[in-house]
Amino acid sequence: MRSFFSIILFIAFILQINVCGQVSQAYEVGKEPQDKVLISGGKPVFVIAISPNLASDSFVTEREKKELQKNFKSLQADVRIEYTDVIIFKNKNIRKFDFQKSNESLERVFYWDGKVDSEPVIYEGLMNATEFFAQELNLDVVSSYDIDFEKLKKEYLTAPEEKITKKSKEVSDFFLNKTVMSYLFYLEKGSENFYKMTFKGIKSIKAVPSITGKDVIPMEITFNEDGLPMNMNYTVEKNVKNFNFQYENGLIRNLGNDSNLYYVDDKIIAINEDSRTVYTVKDEDFLVSRYDTFFDDNRKMYWREIDVEGNLISYKEEGGGNDTTYKLASRKNIFPVVHRVAHSADKESVVEKKGLEIIEKYLPDNKVFIWTFNEKGFIKKASFNDLRDKEKLEITYLYEYYK
Repeated sequence: MRSFFSIILFIAFILQINVCGQVSQAYEVGKEPQDKVLISGGKPVFVIAISPNLASDSFVTEREKKELQKNFKSLQADVRIEYTDVIIFKNKNIRKFDFQKSNESLERVFYWDGKVDSEPVIYEGLMNATEFFAQELNLDVVSSYDIDFEKLKKEYLTAPEEKITKKSKEVSDFFLNKTVMSYLFYLEKGSENFYKMTFKGIKSIKAVPSITGKDVIPMEITFNEDGLPMNMNYTVEKNVKNFNFQYENGLIRNLGNDSNLYYVDDKIIAINEDSRTVYTVKDEDFLVSRYDTFFDDNRKMYWREIDVEGNLISYKEEGGGNDTTYKLASRKNIFPVVHRVAHSADKESVVEKKGLEIIEKYLPDNKVFIWTFNEKGFIKKASFNDLRDKEKLEITYLYEYYK
């Protein structure tokens, strides 16, 4: 459930967020794509060959290079990264490999001992090249990142020993309040901290969009008389889905997803099979978080975090391409807020309060967002206007109160 709403919050109208960080074609100086690469003999060499057509993860490529350098140090081999589909080894047969029309792997590793009478050995793939060549060369070495990754994964995803205190209840209630605001009002990257709303006395809130689709859906949240959310239902492609917020001794334990919530004093630690998020309340009125997720396919941990320092709310993530800051006018009087995003650093936006409206002209995407409040201080309408495509979406919020 949480991941589903992350898609809504992070894709719908603001910014595209890549949890996995920035994966792009990044070439070192002198390592630009080549039509072909010639490998002279004379000494052992490993060649990591990446197709120019592949948007490779430079972190993974560099990590493999360092592993080969470390694990096969005894061979005194050069380790090279080449961006090419054609590679020629100058042995007695002038061995040529041409993968321009290949539908197989777009990344591969070669080893050649540099002797004219020898043939290069090829590994179809990139990760765990150490294991392949260790077997070929009869050496006892392994990829250290496999060991490090599993160790870190176990450390992060093992349930902590709980320490429930008075602060645990406080962080549980605060976390729920901000989470509900994020779900209902499409607030993200820490911007839910702009607003202070108490749901005590509200029986239910319905979100009714003018247009429905995979990114914007009708939903309803019901509350108990103390303002704690009890149930949420939402409609996707005419199918109504429903879940109950699960509590134990007043502490939220499950949000309808596969994460388990643990309490360590003033922290909530949400853990599932491949990620961990730590939430805490900072300076009494800001929800901050750190999210770490593990990807087994590339043995890498990705992260994102929300923090606040002074008047600055910051969102940071792996790769930094979507790093965002909100500079508040002050901690007491939030607006106007200056909004900056790393990938559009030259286009800062301003979030302003005008009467009962909060308005942002989001310059990077040429969009206008308006949140309209009622006299009780609750959002009654959210409007998203795409000036470039001349499209408009409105979400109306209907409140039912306890008598």
